[in-house]
Amino acid sequence: MSYFLIPITNLIIKQNLVFKDTIIIPIYQTKQVEECKEIYPEIYSIITTNQTFYNHSCEYLLNIAFVKTSIQHPCDSDFELAINIVNRALDYIRFSFCRLDLRDTLPGIPGIVDNARYSFFYNSENDTLSKFSLSPYFYSLQPGIGLDLDYLIDYENEDIYKIFNSSRTDEVYTEYRYILSRACFSFHITDLNRCFCYLFSTVERMGGQKYMRFQDRKKRIISYISNSQHQYDVLNHQFYFYSKEVRTEIIHKGKNLIDMIPLNKINSLLQNLLLLIHDFCVAVISSGITTMAALETALNQKTSFFEYKVPSDEIENVTNPNLGFLDSKKHVFFAEMPNLDIEFTLKQGNIIYLPVNSLNNFYKYYWNYVYLDIIEDTLPAQAEYPIIEWNNIKLELDEQFATFTAYDLDIVLNTIKLPDVQEINARSAIAIIVDEPFFKDTTWDFKSYSTFADIICDKINHGLDYIILSTLDISQRNSLPSLAGIKDNIRFAFMLDDTENIVHPIPGKVFAQYCSSPNSFTIKKDFCIDDVLLFNAIFNTRNDEIAMLCKNALKRVVDCYYISDYTIQITYMFDILDMLDPNDTEGKYLKSHVLPFIAIDKTDYHQKCKTFKMLRDKYRNPLIHYGKSIYDLTTNQAEIYDIFYQLELIIISYCKTVINLNASSFTLLNIELEKIKLILGIN
Repeated sequence: MSYFLIPITNLIIKQNLVFKDTIIIPIYQTKQVEECKEIYPEIYSIITTNQTFYNHSCEYLLNIAFVKTSIQHPCDSDFELAINIVNRALDYIRFSFCRLDLRDTLPGIPGIVDNARYSFFYNSENDTLSKFSLSPYFYSLQPGIGLDLDYLIDYENEDIYKIFNSSRTDEVYTEYRYILSRACFSFHITDLNRCFCYLFSTVERMGGQKYMRFQDRKKRIISYISNSQHQYDVLNHQFYFYSKEVRTEIIHKGKNLIDMIPLNKINSLLQNLLLLIHDFCVAVISSGITTMAALETALNQKTSFFEYKVPSDEIENVTNPNLGFLDSKKHVFFAEMPNLDIEFTLKQGNIIYLPVNSLNNFYKYYWNYVYLDIIEDTLPAQAEYPIIEWNNIKLELDEQFATFTAYDLDIVLNTIKLPDVQEINARSAIAIIVDEPFFKDTTWDFKSYSTFADIICDKINHGLDYIILSTLDISQRNSLPSLAGIKDNIRFAFMLDDTENIVHPIPGKVFAQYCSSPNSFTIKKDFCIDDVLLFNAIFNTRNDEIAMLCKNALKRVVDCYYISDYTIQITYMFDILDMLDPNDTEGKYLKSHVLPFIAIDKTDYHQKCKTFKMLRDKYRNPLIHYGKSIYDLTTNQAEIYDIFYQLELIIISYCKTVINLNASSFTLLNIELEKIKLILGIN
């Protein structure tokens, strides 16, 4: 047999780990290599007869995952499938030894070593070991330096190991084993809101495949993992808080977790959701049930054992601003934008992007500031920008500052004159974000600061959402803006102290495996807003549930651009599509609730329905319900790009249309939907 050899860094183990489809060997541990001599002689021979490979593995403390294959001449997709197998094996380690509030201890991403992505292949036909470079894995925000398991684990006797290592292929095991793998991806989502939404959408996939209200689904989930009425009541109370309070505020009202809940409670909330997914999936798999029909019967039976009551105890008011860890004051922050090549000063929302060496343009900023300061004090708001003569100096606003205020330019001037800012701005563009909250008091810890750095930098990145969506397609993801604030694999944000004219660094996390594209993201001087509807969908100031739904959906599409794993990327795009109809967790009515908004006429509607059904049947269902990798479905990268594009087109078109309708609630949107159906003739 031949082997794929997938390197794994950021993981120290003292034993060989044997899984169904792979064996992970710490080659830097002599004892473990010697153990292979009798048990796995072929693997032992591969290791010991390839000295360069052995030395390389020891130098980088590589664990090597050996994946058997009958293939003799692999292509890129074969390597990706092998890496997917190794990733699934690592799910056991992630669930057993990692926590969402301790993400720094995650094992490395398979295949990535020292910012390069590669694998080895042993060809049994000619007894050769070759190194293969793989497509780069850009923008991964896996924090920390890894996991050190400096002790022996009796893993083969653990129930969780048996579940992850099962040879079962039935539909129940396949689906719920996939849900466990999906939940593991939450470790890589640093944005707290997105992590919550991702985990909650994962929960919504549990409890059977029958269409039902989420409240009924919730009853099934908590019933199945409860052993007493008391445990049921505790879980019910917890779930009620998550679904009715937190989910509603985050998804439908656009609030932020950090504005509502103390940071330590946010981490507990996320960890509890992860444990809920784990407990339910483990319970279902351990039951031995193999068909969805039998599972449906078991869920109904278990639900009847308990009495459901709407929680009557006073639950935590998550909308209380005193609960969060941020203050209500407004501050100014900035971060470095390493690969942003911007030819002018750009304002997007409350974020200002400055080119390299902006100090050279100090007087341009200054005179435009003077101009705006004058007209804001003396002229009516609706006035055009006239030329003003002041002290024989003729002042006129530069066109690029048409959306700026005097306050904006005052911030720019106060920022670029600081020596610390000049040092950073000499090597890269920077982004200034204004009127953002900071900590309520002076007490802090590194976890709080690093979380806050992620929050600020994430907002800065999303200030470029319109430009990304309007100028790039997914095939150009290697030219995305680098993630803000990361220099030499360490993230920093900065706060401006205008009273002392200094900057305070806000230290972020170490992202040891972060690698950005070497390509620059260029914004030319002639940039203009061509798609007004898209721009308004992203930057409108509305805070109703429809506006927030559209903003969140578009933000998540951009997030998908930064996901290197195509299986996760496409799956997440289907999740975004599903969220457009939040009352339908199964997608039963998604077609009739979404597609009319983007159809030109009746014929176009029916064609879009065919495309929609094809996408769900051919790709979504195998990915979500059968645990397939995208490479199990297609090895054609152009086809993967096309799947993404078609999903993106539906989501963006829907958001642009419904924002323009000015419907502020789903009730009002449903009224507009019926009007459109009548016009299209599809009632």
